[in-house]
This record gives sequence, structure tokens and C-alpha cells, in this order.
Amino acid sequence: MTKPFIPDELIARVRALLRRPATTIAPFLLRYGNITLDIAARTTQIGSELVHLTGKEMLMLELFINNVGKVVSRERLITHVWGGNKLADVSDNTINASLSMLRKKFQPALPISAIYGQGYILEQYEE
Repeated sequence: MTKPFIPDELIARVRALLRRPATTIAPFLLRYGNITLDIAARTTQIGSELVHLTGKEMLMLELFINNVGKVVSRERLITHVWGGNKLADVSDNTINASLSMLRKKFQPALPISAIYGQGYILEQYEE
């Protein structure tokens, strides 16, 4: 829903969501190719192999899978992973190191590219 919105429309949309079965409201399993991220269980797998991630790596993976094919800015990454107003506290080296570790754990199954001056993008999955 985009801003500005009419309060009655918001109420109508919430009611429509509440009428849906619980499984269609918020997916707990995110998939990208053969990578599966179970948000509820806080586990990640490549195929049937369990991959151990830190909390921050899991948040990064979740953000990228939810935004496949879209540029994720450095600011959005910091807000989602490190929380809130810490833009000044998180260095480029911290972000680069975290992305490097995430890439290594899923190489070559997770093609995250840097786009100079814009952010990072997880490429569309191709079979």
C-alpha cells in the first residue's frame, strides 16, 4: 500500500488479510534456487545440506531473497541487518566482510553483485 492512503482502505485490506488462511499471509520458507531459508526455525539449507549462518548473515540473506533482481542500497542493508540509526557506526569494511562470508558459504549458488554507487543486487535465479 502506498502513501498517502485512505484509512478505510487500510481497514478493508487488513480484514481481507485476516480472512485468508494463515499460511498465505506470511511465508516462513524463502527459496532461491536450491537455497531454502526457514525463518521460523532459523535454519538455512543448500539442497539437503544444512548451512550455519550468523544472525546478521541470516538477515542479509532474507533481505536479498525478498528483493531478488532489485538493488538493495547500503542504507537499507544497514537498517535491516544492523538496525535503525547506525549508518555512521557500520563501516564499508564491515558490510564487505559480511557479504564476503555470505558469498563464500553459498558459492556459487548466491550471485550477489555490487552496483557502484547504488548498492547490491541478488541476480534472478536461472536454471
